[in-house]
Amino acid sequence: GIGVLVGVIGGTVIVLVLLAVGLLILCRRYPSRGALEQHTLPRVVQDNTTAGISPELLANARLISQSAKLGTQGAPVYRLFSLEELEDATNKFDQSTFLGEGSIGKLYKGRLENGTYVAIRSLTLCRKYSVRNLKLRLDLLSKLRHPHLVGLLGHCIDGGGQDDSTANIVFIIYEYVPNGNFRTHLSENCPEKALKWSERLSILIGVAKAVHFLHTG
Repeated sequence: GIGVLVGVIGGTVIVLVLLAVGLLILCRRYPSRGALEQHTLPRVVQDNTTAGISPELLANARLISQSAKLGTQGAPVYRLFSLEELEDATNKFDQSTFLGEGSIGKLYKGRLENGTYVAIRSLTLCRKYSVRNLKLRLDLLSKLRHPHLVGLLGHCIDGGGQDDSTANIVFIIYEYVPNGNFRTHLSENCPEKALKWSERLSILIGVAKAVHFLHTG
């Protein structure tokens, strides 16, 4: 039921946490001293730096989640997206924007009108749900702001054009964090990409903090 939907979305957030934290570790592993010495942080980053992430790391972490860079106060505002807006962002969900598919739905890469790249998860529900109930659950999820979670930017509810009071497809829009599949950075089959055990431990600690936040708020 609705609990399954919330669980699925929560699971998606945790998976994206793994990617975001892994990329943070990669940025820490290969710092650019010149960039750190010459780069001046914008005031908004200096004022809202998240606890536990140094200004030096933030200055060089090009791939880190914007929510982590800016802190929870500087995170993008959650909003409602229209289906037309998502179709424009993905060229009507063209195959070239397809990132992958799993038990929790298909994932696409989109580019919004303002140039921002986003990840769009399409969730097909096993049965139709009340739009009102879905919005209540999604509004709760929109309040999940934490430096170890990839930012949730918004959603779109599609009723299939038949009934505006019910829906069977939900689109969840996240921050897009590039750099490929996180699994490749854990595999010993790719020595040049594999992380050290100390780095993997740091990732686990970050994931644990995110899971603790999801359970306790």
